[in-house]
Amino acid sequence: MAHRLPGTWKLGTYLGPDVLQPGEFGVSEFGPGVKIKGAEYDGHPDPNTLWVRLPQGQTLAGASIEVPHYLGTTVFRNMGRIWLKNLVMEKFRGSGLNATAGPADNTGTRFYNEDHLYESLWAQDNGNGSILAAQQFFTLRDCRFDRSWRGDGRFHGTQGLSMSWVRHGVVERTRFNDNAAKGFWFAGNNLRFSDCEWLRNKGKGFWMDHYAEHVRFERCKINDNHDRGATFEIARGPVSLIECEIRNNASNGLWFATSSGVVIDRCRIINNAQQAPGPLPAENLRANNYWWHGRAAGQIVVSTNPREAHLGLVMNRANLPIAYPYSLNYTIRNSVIAGRTPGTSLISQYWHTEPRSQMPAYVDWYKTQLTASGNTYWHATNPTPFHLDAELDPAKQNNADLAGCQQASGQDRDSIWKEPAPSR
Repeated sequence: MAHRLPGTWKLGTYLGPDVLQPGEFGVSEFGPGVKIKGAEYDGHPDPNTLWVRLPQGQTLAGASIEVPHYLGTTVFRNMGRIWLKNLVMEKFRGSGLNATAGPADNTGTRFYNEDHLYESLWAQDNGNGSILAAQQFFTLRDCRFDRSWRGDGRFHGTQGLSMSWVRHGVVERTRFNDNAAKGFWFAGNNLRFSDCEWLRNKGKGFWMDHYAEHVRFERCKINDNHDRGATFEIARGPVSLIECEIRNNASNGLWFATSSGVVIDRCRIINNAQQAPGPLPAENLRANNYWWHGRAAGQIVVSTNPREAHLGLVMNRANLPIAYPYSLNYTIRNSVIAGRTPGTSLISQYWHTEPRSQMPAYVDWYKTQLTASGNTYWHATNPTPFHLDAELDPAKQNNADLAGCQQASGQDRDSIWKEPAPSR
C-alpha cells in the first residue's frame, strides 16, 4: 500500500514549485504581476496547475494522491431541446443541474424553453440539488435527486429538485429521497407524476406552490419524511392523488393551504402526525396571524383560512366569499385514512380568526365543499377525529366521531370505521 503523507496548503506564501518542501503541495492559480492580500505573486509560466513535492523516496508511479475539489453547477441557460441521459452529477458545491430559461418581460409574461428529456440522471450529494426553471414539454424518467445538502447549515432552502414556473411535464419513476430539507419544491401546471417517491427527507416530502393547475399524482409514495408528507399551497386545481401512499410522516400527511379542486382517490394515508400538537401559542390569537402549524395535526389538514397576502399578492377581505381559490371542491373517496397519535385528527380544518357570521362557507366546509364516500377510517386513540368546523375558539369547535360526521355533513354515508390491514 502506498505511503500517505498529508500535505499543507501554502496559498499564502506559494510562489512556485521550488519553495515546496517534501510532502507539501500548492496551486499555481495566478499569472505574473497579480497581488493578493498585499503579496505580489510573480506567477509561474503554467498557471492553474497543481504542484506536489513527494516525500523522500516516493515516486508518482508508487504514490496514491487524492485531490478533493469543488465543482460548479452544470448550467443550460436559455436553451431548448435539452436531452440528458445516463448521467451522474454528484458532489457539486451548488446545484448539480441548472436548466433555466429567460426571466419574465415587463408585462409579466414568462419565456419558456421547450422539449426536454431528462432520463436516468443521478443527481446526489449536491449543495442545492438541481433546478429546472421555465421549462415546458419536458420528461423526467428514472431519475434520482437524493442527498442534497448545504454546507452553511441553512437547510430550509435545500431540496433535491426545484422546478419553478414549469408546465406540460411528465415525471415517471423518479425519486427525491434523503435530502437535507424538502425532497422537492415546484410551481407549475399540467404536470403528471407517476410511480415517484419522496422518502426520508429531513423536511417535507414536497411543497407545491403558486397557483398550480392540472397536477396529478399516480401510485406515488410519500413516506417517512421528518415534516409533512406534502404541502399544497394556493393551488387552483384540479389536484389529484390517485392510488398514492402517504405514511409515517412526522407532521401532517397532507396539508392543503388555500387550495381548491382536490381529489383523493384510492389512497392510503396512515400514521402521519406522529408528534402530538402543542398548546395554542398566545401570539397566534392576534388578528391577521395566519401562519401557525402546531395545533392542527392530522392525516389530512385543510386550511380554510384565506391568505391575505402572499408574494406581493394582496387580497381584499371583503371579497373573500367570492374569491378563488379558497379551499373549494374537495373529493375524498375509496381511501384508507388512519392514525394513532393522541391529540391528532383524521381530517381537520385549520382554524382562522373570522367568525362564523363572516365565513360560513369555510366554517361549514364539511357541508359545503366536501364530497366523501367509500372510505375506511380508524384512529387508535381519538374516537372523535373529525373537525367539523374551523372556529378558533375551542369552546365552539365541534369534533365528531364517524357517525356524527355522517349526520352533520351528509357525507361518507357508505364509509366505515375499521382498523386497516397492514400494507403488503
